[in-house]
Amino acid sequence: MRLDTIRIDEEKCVGCNQCISVCPLEGANIAVYDGKTTKVKIDQTKCIHCGNCLQVCSHHAREYRDDSDEILNYIRGGGAYCVAVAPSLRTNFKDNWDRIISTFRENGDKGIFDVSLGADICTWAHVRYIQKHGTR
Repeated sequence: MRLDTIRIDEEKCVGCNQCISVCPLEGANIAVYDGKTTKVKIDQTKCIHCGNCLQVCSHHAREYRDDSDEILNYIRGGGAYCVAVAPSLRTNFKDNWDRIISTFRENGDKGIFDVSLGADICTWAHVRYIQKHGTR
C-alpha cells in the first residue's frame, strides 16, 4: 500500500524549480518540458515526503494530503504492516511510549524495528569494505 501524501497542482506550477533545489534526493522532483511550459513532477518511488518542497513553493502548487485515516482504516481492516520506530519515540512520548508500541502489537503489526538498525547495518558494511579493500 502506497499513499502519495505530497502532490502537485499542475495548474499552479510555474516550473520555478525551487522544489528541485531543496529536495534531498536526486530525481525525486523532475522538470518536464511539454513543448510549451516546464512543470515539475514528483517521482513517488523516490520521494521521501520530507516536506522541503512544501515549504519553498511560493505558488502553492504543492499539496500535502493527510493519509492518517486511510492508514488507520487499512490497519483496522487487517492489512499487513511493519513499524519503524525512531529512538526519539521514548523522549518525545516519555509517559506513554510503551503504550504506543503495545497498541501496534495488539493491532497485528508484522514487526517493530528500530530505525537505528539501518545505521548499524551501514556501519558494518563500511567496516567490512575497508577491511577487504582498504581505506582508498
